[in-house]
Amino acid sequence: MPLRMIYLFYGQDIEQARRKANGVVESLLKKRPDASFFRLDSDTWQEAAFDEYVGGQGLFVQKNIILLDKKPDFNMFAITDALGARNQKRLWTLYQQALRHDVVSEELHGILFWQIKSMLLALQSKDAKEAGLNPFVYSKAKNYAKNFSLQELKKISSRLIEMYHQAHRGEVDFNLALEKFFLSI
Repeated sequence: MPLRMIYLFYGQDIEQARRKANGVVESLLKKRPDASFFRLDSDTWQEAAFDEYVGGQGLFVQKNIILLDKKPDFNMFAITDALGARNQKRLWTLYQQALRHDVVSEELHGILFWQIKSMLLALQSKDAKEAGLNPFVYSKAKNYAKNFSLQELKKISSRLIEMYHQAHRGEVDFNLALEKFFLSI
């Protein structure tokens, strides 16, 4: 069985970890210029290809260098910002990214509902304390609420509640219902 070396770079500073990983790859390619190099990330990941790279070897080349660069998790607050800004294009684009990052429908739905609820609270109260919100959240929600009427926010809130229950009763596909929701904003 051939010897396999695994180098793991991790930490809070993703860019620094990525620089170090790229430096190691560069060094390994200098030592073994005949090695095959493969770069995989969350967008190009295919389990079958990875298994082939790890388990196989080339006809003339004995070594493979594989760089796995898993991108950071999806930023859930970006989608709430797009909703608050009433930016339909960005909302739909972020939804597609969330799907690629395997974000669960319930999780997306929950944060969207939270954003609508925060905007409703901000619209109907004089300050963060009265709304029961963190001052930063209140400020953002108050600003975003300007993009909607009170009636629109109440209607959206009702739609989200109805969507949740319909999806859990099997009446609608949750992902499809979310996509329709995003395209209707």
